[in-house]
Parts: sequence; C-alpha cells; structure tokens
Amino acid sequence: MGSGGSRGLQNRRSRFIAAAGSIPAPSAYDKAALTCAAFLLPRGTMDNKDPRACIPQVEALLAAVELQPYFKRLTRPLAALIIAEALSDFRKELKPGSSCEAVREEALQRSEAALIAAERKRLGKLLNATGVVLHTNLGRSPLPFPAWSRIEAINTGYSNLEFNLETGERGSRGGLVLELLRLFSGAEAGLAVNNNAAAILLALSALASGREVIVSRGEAVQMAAASAFPISWRSREPGSSR
Repeated sequence: MGSGGSRGLQNRRSRFIAAAGSIPAPSAYDKAALTCAAFLLPRGTMDNKDPRACIPQVEALLAAVELQPYFKRLTRPLAALIIAEALSDFRKELKPGSSCEAVREEALQRSEAALIAAERKRLGKLLNATGVVLHTNLGRSPLPFPAWSRIEAINTGYSNLEFNLETGERGSRGGLVLELLRLFSGAEAGLAVNNNAAAILLALSALASGREVIVSRGEAVQMAAASAFPISWRSREPGSSR
C-alpha cells in the first residue's frame, strides 16, 4: 500500500473515532430508566434461553422451608440424595420455552413429591381391611400387646436364643417350644418353622415321601427357597395358585 493509501486509512479511522466520541454517555436518568424497564418486564421475559439453567441447586432446595420437615424422618443427607435424583430426572424431561419461575416451582414440587414417596417406604401401622386376617404383605400375624410386653425385655437385649446354658456351647434354636409341641401333639418330636412354605415342605417330606404331589407353581417356588435338603417327593404343577 502506498503512502497515499496509508494516509486515507488513517483519515477514515480518525473520522470514525471522532464520530464515536460524539455519542453522549448515558446519563443517570437514562440508567435509571433502563433499570425500571428491566424491573417492570414480566418475570421470565429475560430468562436464559435454556430453562435447565434455571433449575435450583440441591443446597438451595434444602434451604426451602417446605422440605425441611422431611429431614427429621429421612435425614438431611438422604433428602439431598433424593432431591438430586429428582432434579436429574427433571433436567432430562425439561423442554425449551419454560420460564425460570415455572422451572423453579416445578423443581420444588418434584423434590417434595420424591421425598414423600421415599417417606412412604418407612414401616408404619396400617388398617387391614382386605378380609385376609394373616396377610403376608401386611406383616402376617400381629403380636398381641401382652405377648409383646413379655418378650420386650428379651428382644431389646441379648438372650440364649442359640446357646446351651448347661454346656456353655452353641445350642438349638427350638428351646422349650419343641418340648411343648411334643406334649400338645403326642408326637415323638416336634420342629418349629417360621413360614407356611417350610411347614408344608416338612409335612410332605414326612407323609408323601416317594409320591407325587400337586403343588401350585408359586407355592413350589417358595418351598424350594425354604428347602435346605433334597425334596423326597415329586412335584406336579397344575398352574398358578389362582
């Protein structure tokens, strides 16, 4: 580029700088007007285009008064984990176009719903209105208060559950129950088990050894799980228990 071209470029740059310098700086009134305009805009108008940026952090939600009552029942660390998982699912499902206000509100609602669902997993008392007195899903047979009060002191400490006080060595879990069964039934011996499947397995092993027995598929699965020794009878499955 010649000297003439260089001088022309410098002249144009000087004119541009001069023009830019002639633009007046915003006054305090202009700044105040812009601030008021931004404040008066509807909430969500100036939100980020990606609504995922509006999802609150876990710590922010843990500070919400609506969620703090769950800390006592679930502990704060577990509540934080549950909220984090809820927010992760929310982040995957969130679609563009949502305002920040809506995103924050739904994040709070989802977090509380997740905490409620987790809290319902705790053991609690129910009213059995199914018509089935011994209901497996509802805790089976409830203990009467007099029986519980008698065994409360034993259940809340150590006991000779499987310890022979005479020999000082490992003993049988049956204890006095086996002697009582022998007395009540008139049998030579007794054995106590803690579920119906095990009881059926023992009865069939004693009465149907080498024979064929019709057993529902579901009951057969439970008996197989309860069996600690080879089954001595042949099982034939007619179908489901229903």
